[in-house]
Amino acid sequence: MSSPEHTQPRWIKPVLLRQPASEQSPEQQTLQLDAKSGTIALFRYGLIAPLVLEHPLPAGELPQRAREIAARVYDIPYSKRTSVSVDSLLGWVFRYRNGGFEALAPKPRQDRGQSRTINPQLASLIERLKREKPNLTVAALLRELRLSSGHDSTGVSASTLYRFLKQRGLLAQQLAAGAPLKPLKKDWRIDFIGEEDRRLLTEWRRSKDRNLWQKAVTVLENSNLPPEDIAKKVERPLSCIRQWIKAFKCSGIKALNSVRKPRVMAAERRATLDQKRKRILEIVHGRPHSYGINRSSWNLPSLALAYRNNHNEAISKSTVSRLLKESDYTIKKARKVLSSPDPDYREKVDLVLHTLRNLEPLELFFFVDELGPMQVKKYGGRTFVPKNEPYTFPELQKSRGVIHLAGALNAVTNQVTWVYGSSKDTAAMVDLIEMLFNQHTHSTKIYITWDSASWHRSNVLVSWLDAFNIETLRCGDGPLIYLVPLPTSSQFLDVIEAVFSGMKKAVIHHSNYQSEQTMKEAISRHFEERNAYFLANPRRAGQKIWELNFFKDYGNLRYGDYRKW
Repeated sequence: MSSPEHTQPRWIKPVLLRQPASEQSPEQQTLQLDAKSGTIALFRYGLIAPLVLEHPLPAGELPQRAREIAARVYDIPYSKRTSVSVDSLLGWVFRYRNGGFEALAPKPRQDRGQSRTINPQLASLIERLKREKPNLTVAALLRELRLSSGHDSTGVSASTLYRFLKQRGLLAQQLAAGAPLKPLKKDWRIDFIGEEDRRLLTEWRRSKDRNLWQKAVTVLENSNLPPEDIAKKVERPLSCIRQWIKAFKCSGIKALNSVRKPRVMAAERRATLDQKRKRILEIVHGRPHSYGINRSSWNLPSLALAYRNNHNEAISKSTVSRLLKESDYTIKKARKVLSSPDPDYREKVDLVLHTLRNLEPLELFFFVDELGPMQVKKYGGRTFVPKNEPYTFPELQKSRGVIHLAGALNAVTNQVTWVYGSSKDTAAMVDLIEMLFNQHTHSTKIYITWDSASWHRSNVLVSWLDAFNIETLRCGDGPLIYLVPLPTSSQFLDVIEAVFSGMKKAVIHHSNYQSEQTMKEAISRHFEERNAYFLANPRRAGQKIWELNFFKDYGNLRYGDYRKW
């Protein structure tokens, strides 16, 4: 078979195919079709419009454009498929050029549910031959049919013949077991299905509603399968299948489309359930010890036991569970939260937020913190490994060095300044402050916020900072340094903690550096790449801390409970 890239299909020759006679637009012609057919036809026209509006196309251009259209993904109406083949597109082009827009509408089968190849005469012959020779295989039976005079069975395939034999109970094992023939009884056979009913039933069969699908299969497969087989196929009782068949024969599809009214719960039963729900909630609000149960928390069996003991009335675990769900109760595991015991928590938080939100153009605000000591060794972490291969790292290791790091995060530009030191002490803070001063000599004020570590509030640091600001005022060059301390045990307010966490996930976890220098190079490169990213994509540091009403609700953050954010 030649490739469509070199040979245009013989049956598509734009020069020979006539244009549609209708002068109406596709939208106007859609109104002349039913809703489903018009929607499908309009979708197909939208795909082939580039192929039919330009006429004639250069040789080989039509298959090439069809391949480009077929390579895309579509939301096809009334179908679960998302792609269209090249042959389908070329076929729609052929139909449109010969029959116009209406030719694009799908043509439903008029003989749905009936065999096209096995007519009643041929069916009678097949049954007679199979009865006479029960051990005939499908291939042998096909040969017998071809040799029979007066019957042309060349159009019957082996799969069609096998399906017919299975439906009629004519397979060798069925006949050996004494299975009777399965002709449909007249009482359970639907003689006629109207076109409108067949169209609606076909939609039901394609829908995702299982109940509609079961009814559609029952009616449409009635001519092929007996009620017993239909019941097995749709997984419904035989009595239900017979009821649907009888209803359809008597009143048509309207009888199948009736909707049962929901059963109204009796007033007495509703009142009983409400009383049980109230009693269950009363028990939940108490302690298990109060009901003689040696537990510290409730579970479903203990609730049912307490209910039975207290009210002398039987109740199951499932009923207890259902009543709790209806009351919007569920089981939750308590989470440990970090809280601040600082008595001046509110005042300090308000000062930080007020300073942050009222910065002048030449004023800067930095979140400062330290990281370390970090041992230079092999670390664990998350990575891709074979599913059945263990992933471990040694607990006891010989350290190759120790790293201490101090960093400052600019709240406005999201840039990180970092410095390595020998320990976390006042000297490291002095080095970091001097670095910030030298980097931002153009600014007027620098505000620094950090946690309440001992070296952040040492007398040596406070004295040095006072002397430093006095010298800055005397020289008249450079920014003044102001401290805005955070409350005690409120590390969750220091935004640079998240930056350190991201750095550790990126270059520390799952690492195995051989020296301090190598680890420092990796850390510095991470911060450099981060600074470059936020330089190209400006964004302020932190998110919710900038919201004006973030701390307005005292109940949400009364004790610094950051997990309620």
